[in-house]
Amino acid sequence: DDLIEKYEQVWMKHVAEQRDERGNLEGWGNDFDVYLDHPEIMDILCHDSIARTFVGVNKAVALHKNVTYFTSTEQGWHQDAAFTFKEAGDNYQGAWVALEDVSPEAGPFEIVPGSHNWDCSLDDLYLTEPGKPGKIREGLSSHDFFQKEIDKRNATTFPFIAEKGDVIIW
Repeated sequence: DDLIEKYEQVWMKHVAEQRDERGNLEGWGNDFDVYLDHPEIMDILCHDSIARTFVGVNKAVALHKNVTYFTSTEQGWHQDAAFTFKEAGDNYQGAWVALEDVSPEAGPFEIVPGSHNWDCSLDDLYLTEPGKPGKIREGLSSHDFFQKEIDKRNATTFPFIAEKGDVIIW
């Protein structure tokens, strides 16, 4: 709670007059390396409990971005690995920290247990064409792709109703 409160103080100091239409601080939601300027963010994301978890699954950890929203991103089904190059996506680890209690009405994080083990090709989801970095590929949306897989497999989904300070790692 103390780390989150220190972070909130820094965030609120910068938020006056700089909110976008969704209530997010302009720049911070898309400025993925803002953690470099604010040790309060690093203190949360590099907390011993998070670092120990990554060590426990024998993965190296490198913080490459943070996204700060105080409202739901309203994203559909996706895997973060599909938003990067395949080589990076195959080793992608993510962590989400609840900065406040999340109610069901707020648009909680939703999970499809076991979907990380599905044997399906994600090649159509990578945003760039092979051999052509930066060239956006046309195709099926990530949400539609995963909704079809969820339906096909009759998969169970559930919302993660987080309380302030809860962390989910994927």
